[in-house]
Amino acid sequence: ANIEASKKELWRSVSTIVNYNDNTNRWWVYDIDPTAGAFIEFASVNYLAIGRYCFKLTGSSPLATALKDFGSGRIVSDAIVFNNALYIALRSTDYLQKFTSSGWDSASTTNAPWCMTQTSDGRLWMSNNLGQVRNCGPTDDPLIAANFSSFITVGDYTVPVTDLNNQDERLVVSK
Repeated sequence: ANIEASKKELWRSVSTIVNYNDNTNRWWVYDIDPTAGAFIEFASVNYLAIGRYCFKLTGSSPLATALKDFGSGRIVSDAIVFNNALYIALRSTDYLQKFTSSGWDSASTTNAPWCMTQTSDGRLWMSNNLGQVRNCGPTDDPLIAANFSSFITVGDYTVPVTDLNNQDERLVVSK
């Protein structure tokens, strides 16, 4: 997927682009904090989730409007569209955040993903900062912790998972 040159310029003005993932149509960046973030399209609108904010990008400039401030000490680590909602992971022990046309919602119990991906079978996979992954079904609500499988430890649990991807119908875990 191609992103307009003006949006690329906005990114360059706030961050150093590290990688564009064609499978997920997301830009991955490290800003000067350094904190991870994501550029993602949801419901035909582009969003920039970085630092403690989620911005809505509008207009041809583009103009960035702060849609949500997650608060001091909270850092966006990932964003994904799943079941017609935009989910934001925060790099901390915070709850998973969900955005729909109805507004924002968050998990009622601790459900703190580090990074996320959706596999070809529709399952949503999440990792935590303890080198573990788990998943929920294609129609399950990820805000409900009981919808997830048990954690699966990947390698040395002291090394956190840094990225999850779907490649050739397989989950790829990076550490």
